[in-house]
Amino acid sequence: MRGRLAAMIDAGLSLSRVAVETGVKRQDLQSWLDSKPGADKAEKSLSIWFEEIDRGEAEESDPGWVETPTSKSIIGALEFARVTPTIAIIFGGAGVSKTTTALRYVASPRPEGTGRVYYVSAARWIRSPTAILLEIAEAIDTYLATSAYRNDSLARGILRKLGPGDLLIIDEAQHLDADALDGIRYFHDESYDHNEEGVGIAYLGNEEVYTRIARKGRRAAFAQLHSRVGMRLHIPAPREGDADAVLEAWGIAGRNERRYAQQIASLPGGLRTLTQVLRQARIVARGMKRPVDQHVMRASADSLGIDE
Repeated sequence: MRGRLAAMIDAGLSLSRVAVETGVKRQDLQSWLDSKPGADKAEKSLSIWFEEIDRGEAEESDPGWVETPTSKSIIGALEFARVTPTIAIIFGGAGVSKTTTALRYVASPRPEGTGRVYYVSAARWIRSPTAILLEIAEAIDTYLATSAYRNDSLARGILRKLGPGDLLIIDEAQHLDADALDGIRYFHDESYDHNEEGVGIAYLGNEEVYTRIARKGRRAAFAQLHSRVGMRLHIPAPREGDADAVLEAWGIAGRNERRYAQQIASLPGGLRTLTQVLRQARIVARGMKRPVDQHVMRASADSLGIDE
């Protein structure tokens, strides 16, 4: 509550107004904001005040996933990898919506007979061939993940489940060990021997995933994988139109608001950081009974500890 009230005050709300509406003396409110001993008696009144604000104002829904110019490019690359089929590498900075777009693509309905899409995410503890094979098996068939005890039999079981036109998306691929990163192409290569059409693979990750595969001096270790890559999509940072699309989805307009949103989107975390600021700004603005504007956005970014 301190962070929320501090952001509201930074955005222009007077402490005197809060004192009138809560029935708490202004000096007691200031003492509570400063976390002074014995100032907790203001907290109950403030809690009730915030509850009344949230209950009295119909909360607008979070727009969730937003289609942006970058997300359209990502979906195009995923679809190309599935239809061709080929191996795609989609790589770049954090917060450009690689993961959220991939999950949206997985959940989107497709015409019957056009193949299935499976999504798995690597991590620092999911990096070995065994670990990622189990993740893939779990995504395809839960029983499959518990029925094989060796990597070779597990891989063959996965291959039998994959069909023509299917796509396997491996997110956070930079975490994978070399054997796991290269070994996943087995499903692309061997699927041509089992079907008239093959299986597409899409690796998603940061700059490292492509550097490991393509950088001169390391390419020999990934020669077979590198030669099969038919789609490379590099997204170093959000595009200018991405922040505009996010603002439109949140119903926020204004030249100053747009300029500030572009500034936030250029920070580490990109659109993810911008969305966090807008979510906090909406909460702050609701308490002040005013629309989200540049001042509310700046106050919200400050309350979140975002260094502009």
